[in-house]
Amino acid sequence: MPMPSPRPERPEPPAEPTTDTGPTERSRIEALHAERDRRADALAAAEDEEAAARATQDTDEATRDEAATARDDARRRVADLMAELDAAREEERTATAAARDAETAAKSSARAVGVAASRTARAKARLEELDAQLSATSHTE
Repeated sequence: MPMPSPRPERPEPPAEPTTDTGPTERSRIEALHAERDRRADALAAAEDEEAAARATQDTDEATRDEAATARDDARRRVADLMAELDAAREEERTATAAARDAETAAKSSARAVGVAASRTARAKARLEELDAQLSATSHTE
């Protein structure tokens, strides 16, 4: 924060002339000194106000920079999370497709087992039928 400039010092009044110029001239000089003092005070107040405004501006700019950095960090985090979410969705689609394929394969295998069990049962029945015929033929001989 810049330091306010020191208030200008009031210059020494000129030495009193040796000849008295009169009360009118002294009044005019005093009025000029009073006006100068008022303007010097106004300048000092304006400089103080400017310094305070600059300090506020510096603080506001720092706050803005911090907020912009936080915003950028949040945007990067959102982008990272979106990428992670997209990857998880793709993984879910892949797993769902694999589960669907496995379910289809399991159903197909179950049908194959059913067909094979039917063939086995028919083959067993034919074998038992032939065994019975052979058994009946061997008893008749």
